[in-house]
Amino acid sequence: MASLPPVFPVYDENGDPFNNGLRTGVSYNGIELNPQAEFGNPVLGLTYADNLDITNILFGNALMSWEFLEGLKLNGAIGALTRGQHIKNFGARFDIPDQVFTNPNNNLTETFVDQLFTQGEFYLTYELNRTGGHSLSAVAGTSVLANTLNTSGRFGLNFFPNTIEEVNFSNIISNDDKIVAPDYAEINTTLSYYARANYNFQEKYLFSATLRADASSKFGPDNRWGVFPSVSAGWVLSSEGFMADQAVFSLLKVRGSWGVNGNDRISPYQYADRYQRDGAGNLFQLDFNPGVKWEEISQTNIGIDANLFSDQIGITLDLYSKTTRDMLLNFPNPSFLGLPPPVRNAATVQNMGIEALVLYRGRIGMDFKYTIGANAGLAQNQITDLGGGLPIQGAGTRVFDGAPNLSLSDVGSPIASFYGFVFDGLDEQGNPVYRDLDGDGEVTPENDRTIIGNPYPTLIYGLDIRAEYKGFDLTVFASGTEGNDVVNASMGYGFQFSNRTTQVLDAWSLENPNSSVMRPSALEVTNHEFSDYYIEDGSYLRLRNVTLGYRLPQDLLDRAKIANLRVYVSGNNLLTITQYSGYDPEIGANNSPLDVGVDRGFYPLARSITGGVTLSF
Repeated sequence: MASLPPVFPVYDENGDPFNNGLRTGVSYNGIELNPQAEFGNPVLGLTYADNLDITNILFGNALMSWEFLEGLKLNGAIGALTRGQHIKNFGARFDIPDQVFTNPNNNLTETFVDQLFTQGEFYLTYELNRTGGHSLSAVAGTSVLANTLNTSGRFGLNFFPNTIEEVNFSNIISNDDKIVAPDYAEINTTLSYYARANYNFQEKYLFSATLRADASSKFGPDNRWGVFPSVSAGWVLSSEGFMADQAVFSLLKVRGSWGVNGNDRISPYQYADRYQRDGAGNLFQLDFNPGVKWEEISQTNIGIDANLFSDQIGITLDLYSKTTRDMLLNFPNPSFLGLPPPVRNAATVQNMGIEALVLYRGRIGMDFKYTIGANAGLAQNQITDLGGGLPIQGAGTRVFDGAPNLSLSDVGSPIASFYGFVFDGLDEQGNPVYRDLDGDGEVTPENDRTIIGNPYPTLIYGLDIRAEYKGFDLTVFASGTEGNDVVNASMGYGFQFSNRTTQVLDAWSLENPNSSVMRPSALEVTNHEFSDYYIEDGSYLRLRNVTLGYRLPQDLLDRAKIANLRVYVSGNNLLTITQYSGYDPEIGANNSPLDVGVDRGFYPLARSITGGVTLSF
């Protein structure tokens, strides 16, 4: 909807959804409308397309606990969940003769999903508390998870009924118009063994150690198991005798930890020989990687917790170093293979940073009290190893010539760094000019593209304010980022006649030859490559929530025999401060760690104001 030019009507004169399509010579209110190949009227889809999703879920669990020796307890849990889903997507038959627009054959797509998720866990716990301040707790156990998924589907054209409520495959006009999709099935299982021990002495010296071994069916027999240890220790200095006479710290604790976690979040059977049919029914072999294994994330953390002046001020400070090894990514295949790549253990990425939280609790008089909390985090992201492989490309969109990848992950740079040409202004015809980085007198994709942006912020921060005065309460929460870049791909010129922001009002023209904004017409721009012309500062500060409430006095509630009555009004996403020219700077990742911070015209977060009443008796 954001890309449809605003001069296009929503409905025609007869009340039908307006669709210009590829027609030329159509005018509205005296304005000739351009053909719309890529973007149409979304009301058309809402009017003539219907979706129905029926999901039945059944779940249950059983728990047991048996203390067969003092302090030693056996615990068990078994659970299961089944999901049956029936999805219908229907496109109706319609005819709009005034627009020379018709869909003579309605269509139906049905998808059936059956899923069974089971889990079993059995573990021993031991608690030991002795005089002298020693305390020990331990747990050891095993767990099994299994997820079975089966899907099937079919597609058909030309049914007798023309509503989603009536249509089904028993009333298709001809079975020749029915296509049955191949069934799909997968089974994923995880088996784990784990042990953990916690020890403290007089609540001053704290120690914890964990060891777990996990096996995942997503990896081959030789790489199925992963072993993941962790340890942590803490020292509560404020409980020591030499801190007894001071009045500053009510709590002062230093702590440190190190641990390794595993990640198996990939599609199943990447290690196995697989086959797939193309659209013509031909069977071909998919590429696979028998050596795919666990991704390992190790992290070292050093921190301080402190409460000062009778808990009026709270401070938490953390320094961390996090390294992700054997990162699971779709490492690119050579182009001559012509096959989609399997998941590989393709990279090592290091994250380092510092995080801080400060909390202040205050009171004015007897009735007004408030809490102000602020947090901030500084972070740095860098690829340290690609295992000898080539840099990994990712993130794409069709709005640039040749539909290039927009990100590159290479050693020494942040993962998913933006990669393209350096914009050097416009020529005398208003076309973009790019920098010749290697100085050979020719600008080429092979030699003159470089890292041109970083999608990750150097600073993430937040502010939380809470206040109470008699029966009133107020909550204010804001957060933001600083230092991250965003690709404003929604301003790309690849789609003709799509809507633009007011930036194009200052575009280059014969009357405005000194502008740095490209020509407004996609038909006139040549050499339209991805460059830092489209990269903007994505820093922002967003007022996420403001809530004001009032609780009626208790004496009035007691008379009415009401335990609690509170009325409130709440506003979400009320204000965003940013220099980004797009709809919303908060982009994030698009289903891949290689596709971060690319704005393709995402619908922005909505501003909302709600109110309500909380009542209890």
